[in-house]
Amino acid sequence: MQPESLIFKLSDSGEHVVRTYECTQLKRWFSTPTKGYLTVTNKRIVFHSSGASLTGKSLMISELPIDDVASLSVYYGQSISLPRIVLFSLIGLVVTNVVFGWLPSFLVHHATAIVLMLPFGILWLLSNDSISAELRGKVLDSLDNLAQGRLKVARDVKKYLPYARPLFYLGLIMLGYLSNWLALLTILAFVILSVFSGTQRTFSLLIGSKTMKDAGIFIPGDTLNLLSFRDTTALETLEAKPAADADQVIRDLGAMVMDIQQLGDIGVQKWQA
Repeated sequence: MQPESLIFKLSDSGEHVVRTYECTQLKRWFSTPTKGYLTVTNKRIVFHSSGASLTGKSLMISELPIDDVASLSVYYGQSISLPRIVLFSLIGLVVTNVVFGWLPSFLVHHATAIVLMLPFGILWLLSNDSISAELRGKVLDSLDNLAQGRLKVARDVKKYLPYARPLFYLGLIMLGYLSNWLALLTILAFVILSVFSGTQRTFSLLIGSKTMKDAGIFIPGDTLNLLSFRDTTALETLEAKPAADADQVIRDLGAMVMDIQQLGDIGVQKWQA
């Protein structure tokens, strides 16, 4: 029986689904996420997606016979988009000049920037192995004495770093503002990269073919999509962010294909269990 979730038909020659994975997910404002699925049957591997937007509906199907699979290359990790970094840095440049230009001049000063950056610098040194444990203990004891025990300073100062980091970034941006626009732009790009790059994930998959010169199935991963008047929602799932099963695909796909190719029905039963 044809599973309801599939947008492609199964062959009448005994084809059945082994596993289906949610590989990619495309999120757009004011619309439900569109997901790209990778389905492995006993006959083929199929990447498929169906999407809908204000301009209409779209379908995407890319398939390869499982006996024709020659190689697999999968990546799942951080994604850095240079155009986005440049765009947000330019926006930050404008916002910074407006905000710091509005503040009183005695607040926007090199001394203020250093004071903002100092807590993070001290905490980073205390959490670093470059200083001895004895010296670290004396500094923490001194802080405890100054606070008369009210702060209850933890011995593991790394827990305080996330709280001091925003002040450090603010002081760093202020130093850039007080220097020149190029220094400010560079610092803004560094801050944006430091804050946001870890949250941007990408999943890419290359399935090589024995008979075709080019790749049988290629999912390039998260890229900067261009504006288009056509409805390409389903197509764009090839270049969307990873979905729930992306990391599982990395673990399963190579062994699954090899088992099905070499063991036939026994391999299929193993992965259907």
